[in-house]
This record gives sequence, structure tokens and C-alpha cells, in this order.
Amino acid sequence: MELPLMPVAGEERSQNPIPRRLTAMERGFLRYQARNPSASMLIGGMAMVSGEVPSIQEFRLLVRQIVTQRFPELACRLSDGPLRRAEWVSDSHLDMTSLVHERKLPDQSGEAALQAAVNEMISTSLPPERPLWRVWLVHGHASQEFALVYMGHHALHDGVAVANAVLSALAGPGKAISGAPARRLPGNRQTPLRTALGISKFAREFLPLARPGGSSGLSGKVEVVWSSTSLDRIRSIARVHDTTINAVYLAALTAVLRDWPESPWHDLAPDGNGAPLWAIIPFSTRTAAEQGKLGQRALGFRMPLPCEQSDPREQVRIITERIHRLMTKGRLDIAHSMSSSMPNWMGQLFFDLQFSTRHAHLIATNVPGPKTAIECLGRTVTGVVPITFLPNGHRLGAAFLTYGGQACISFAVDARSSDKSGLVQLWSKALDDLSV
Repeated sequence: MELPLMPVAGEERSQNPIPRRLTAMERGFLRYQARNPSASMLIGGMAMVSGEVPSIQEFRLLVRQIVTQRFPELACRLSDGPLRRAEWVSDSHLDMTSLVHERKLPDQSGEAALQAAVNEMISTSLPPERPLWRVWLVHGHASQEFALVYMGHHALHDGVAVANAVLSALAGPGKAISGAPARRLPGNRQTPLRTALGISKFAREFLPLARPGGSSGLSGKVEVVWSSTSLDRIRSIARVHDTTINAVYLAALTAVLRDWPESPWHDLAPDGNGAPLWAIIPFSTRTAAEQGKLGQRALGFRMPLPCEQSDPREQVRIITERIHRLMTKGRLDIAHSMSSSMPNWMGQLFFDLQFSTRHAHLIATNVPGPKTAIECLGRTVTGVVPITFLPNGHRLGAAFLTYGGQACISFAVDARSSDKSGLVQLWSKALDDLSV
């Protein structure tokens, strides 16, 4: 048993006093899972690290420093009692042995064994009487290499916080890394009127309703597959098409969804020309002051992916235009109003609608990670794999993350899908087609 969490010299205090009431966004994620117990609401990532494997004691000490010096909110749990009255309260018996685990894989067992281990970890149940996160030190799959896997409930943080705040913390106390750019938000102070206007504008995003597709026969259990490529390759494709990295990602994803046999697209358009396939595209509303912190500062807007198009050039052209429209219709103002000032009564309704298959068929996240390589315990982090979640009724989701000179695509797929490896093969083919 670890000693109770104690303050240390130079400790940074949380911006939010403890105990603290849950925000509408936090409560909304927790209520959504309570209503959909089979849905996975864990997000996180895996850092691949080169070098000698540290001892579990050394790694637990690092995580303890991260909690005490950078993120005291990770030392919190939910209060007892009904969720409608829940607060974040300090876990007075914080036990690193139950939060930070070691997993030794068979020697030289390779990426397949690592992937199987990760799929077990993302199915972990997080009891509310303990902090809602876990970390694993995984090794044995390759010589002079180990992996750090972090999974936390979406109520704790969004994808940007995982990619930048948590990875920055792994780099060591006092070190900061740059990733997603800060947003320049409206200077006007949020008022009830501005919040109400934001809510009314956001409500229009739910029309027209999506046609449900690809949601039959699901288990609710999530497995992940991933693939990395050179970031220079993605940039080169973007230059060829005079577009952005995000548009290249979504165009390649469109091609994957068009060709993958288990894609919801085939339920929507059995004759090749049916209802659109909608993707939720999360927007980050983090300001400069919110960089490097946990919390929810993202909101998703949906966009139809042009799966009906077979020409990769036409796919990327259409997506470029749609992203431009998405970014120039005042949605950033709306996202900021919703993420920062959503009324408590609206949280459950919002998430029930946002994640419904009548709204969208998958979530497609793009998180700019650290621009330069970082180190953990003096060892170099060579790659980062994002891990997203699957709402109820979703067959798959995608997460794209850039780190250093790499770009990694990760697919979260329902465990009953039989062709998970086909996703990364189709992704590679889509990039080849876009390169022509």
C-alpha cells in the first residue's frame, strides 16, 4: 500500500478547489455511461519508449510526482451518493499500486502481443470509489523497448488534454510541450443570453437526422488497431492537393469507410447512392491559459463524408470545402459557449443526442500532439498511439495524432467486427491513392 498523498515542495495547486461540483460536460459523460453501461467511455493513449525498462517502483514514483505536482485532480474520485449530486472529492488513501500496473509480455512476442494486451486494458472497469484512470508499464514484446498505456474516463479530459497535458507530464515536472494551437476566442464575457444563443444555434446541427447504419450485432467491447507513417508523407499529399493535414486524414478515412466490408456506409447505401455517412469532428476551444491542463474543452460538429465518391481527388476536394464551411460559420463561438457554459440540465440530453446513431455514425478525432520528441525517465518516446472511445451503437471510431515526425491512425472497433486488420491495410492504400 502506498502512503497517503501528501503535498510536496513547489506543488502546483489545482485551479478548481476540492471538493468541486461536476460541470455539465463531466456529469453528461458519466450519465451517458450510466444509461449505456456497455459503451466504452475510456480515452487515452500509448507511448512507445526506447531504452531499458524502468522498475515499476521508479515508474510509480514518476506518476505520483505527476499527480502531486501537475494534476491534483487525478487524486480525486467521485463522491458517494446519486450522480445528480456528485462532486469531485480527494481520495485520501491514494494507492499507486492499484492505479499504476506492470504487464510483462512473453519475450520478443512482438506487436501482436502488445495489441492484445492493450485491448485487455481498454476494457478495464473503473469503480467510481477510486480515481477514474489507470496506467500500465508494458514490456517484453521487444528488446530495449517498453510502452506506457494511459486510460482515463472521458469525464476527466478530452483528447487534447491526453495528448499534450499527460504526455507533457510524463516528460517530467516543470516541462511543457506544444501541440494543438490555442484558440482565439471571442473577447465578450459569457452571459446567459450568449449561452442561450449558442445552444439554439447548436440545436440546428441535429437536422437532418441521420439514417442509422452498422449498429446491429455489436458487443460494446472495444479493440484497437493502429498504423504509423511519416508526417512528411502526409504533408506531401496535402501540398499536392493544396489542402490541410486534417483534410488528408478525413479523405483517407472516407476511402477506408467506402471500402471496408463492415462499414456503416454499406447499410446506408446498398445501391451505392444512398443516405450520407456522418462523422462527428471534435473542435478544441482551449485558450492559451488552458493549454497543458485537464478538463473538457472540446465539442463535436458533424460533417458528411463523401463516401459516394470513388475518385480520391474528388473526395479530398469535397472534404476541403466542407471543412472550410464548418470552420467559417461561427461554430467556434458556439463550441466555446457550449463547452464552458452548458447548463447542468442539458448535459444528459446533449450527450444522448450527440452520440445517437440518428446524429452520426462515427467520431473522427484529429489531435496535434507534441511537435518534438520527448523523453520519459531519460528514455526517448519514439511514437504515440491515440485511443478513442465508442459510443453505444457505433461500430468504429478513428483517431489521428501527429507526434514529432510521425502520423498515427488508430481505429477503435467493436470486438465482434471480423476484419479489424483490414482497416489499416485500407488506410495505407488510401494514402497511396492520394499520393498519385
